[in-house]
Amino acid sequence: MLPASVAVIIPDAPRAAKTTYPADLVGTNNWQPVNKIWSFTTQ
Repeated sequence: MLPASVAVIIPDAPRAAKTTYPADLVGTNNWQPVNKIWSFTTQ
Protein backbone atom coordinates (compact mmCIF):
# COMPACT_ATOMS: atom_id res chain seq x y z
CA MET A 1 0.00 0.00 0.00
CA LEU A 2 1.27 3.47 -0.87
CA PRO A 3 1.53 6.29 1.67
CA ALA A 4 -1.31 8.81 1.57
CA SER A 5 0.98 11.49 0.11
CA VAL A 6 1.95 9.42 -2.96
CA ALA A 7 0.18 9.75 -6.31
CA VAL A 8 0.52 7.34 -9.23
CA ILE A 9 -0.55 8.13 -12.77
CA ILE A 10 -1.41 5.14 -14.95
CA PRO A 11 -2.31 5.77 -18.61
CA ASP A 12 -5.52 4.26 -19.94
CA ALA A 13 -3.86 3.38 -23.27
CA PRO A 14 -0.32 2.89 -24.58
CA ARG A 15 1.60 6.09 -25.31
CA ALA A 16 3.32 6.82 -28.60
CA ALA A 17 7.12 6.97 -28.70
CA LYS A 18 8.92 10.32 -28.85
CA THR A 19 5.76 12.22 -27.96
CA THR A 20 5.29 14.90 -25.32
CA TYR A 21 2.20 14.59 -23.13
CA PRO A 22 0.75 17.00 -20.57
CA ALA A 23 0.02 15.89 -17.02
CA ASP A 24 -2.22 17.66 -14.53
CA LEU A 25 -2.66 16.60 -10.91
CA VAL A 26 -5.44 18.24 -8.91
CA GLY A 27 -6.35 17.25 -5.38
CA THR A 28 -5.57 17.92 -1.74
CA ASN A 29 -2.74 17.07 0.64
CA ASN A 30 -3.37 17.54 4.36
CA TRP A 31 -6.54 19.44 3.38
CA GLN A 32 -4.50 21.91 1.32
CA PRO A 33 -5.23 22.28 -2.40
CA VAL A 34 -2.65 20.83 -4.78
CA ASN A 35 -2.47 21.68 -8.48
CA LYS A 36 0.62 20.51 -10.38
CA ILE A 37 1.01 20.78 -14.14
CA TRP A 38 3.93 19.34 -16.09
CA SER A 39 4.76 17.45 -19.26
CA PHE A 40 6.82 14.38 -20.08
CA THR A 41 8.23 12.89 -23.25
CA THR A 42 8.24 9.18 -23.99
CA GLN A 43 11.37 7.46 -25.28
